[in-house]
Amino acid sequence: METLNVEIVSPSGQLVTNKKVTGLTVPALDGELNILPGHIDMVCLLGKGVLKLEDNSSYVIYKGFMEIASGFNIVIAAEKAILVSELNKQQVLNSIKEVEDRLLKESLDDASFNELYESYQDHLAELRAFN
Repeated sequence: METLNVEIVSPSGQLVTNKKVTGLTVPALDGELNILPGHIDMVCLLGKGVLKLEDNSSYVIYKGFMEIASGFNIVIAAEKAILVSELNKQQVLNSIKEVEDRLLKESLDDASFNELYESYQDHLAELRAFN
């Protein structure tokens, strides 16, 4: 059976090296992409969401890009990535609640609002990992 060779990197270091999987799903900017061996070569931007490898491991990706080379070699460079198994659903829900409370109670300038909104989007991506 043909496999993909996957590498995942972020500023914190190499998360996955030479992992062999039969497929993966990545969060593109406007939806999800399913990648199988032999896929056309491409480079695409990634949005916030869940990267699912067919070996049942998943990562929350916080933007980045993906390159497919030779139909089988995948490099994912993420601004940030967290293994889903390291997340705590209750902590994610608490974080979402804290952001919502701040949005309701505080008067924010544009920069503070944008920063808080990005944080909110991050936590929503983390929450989607539990579904």
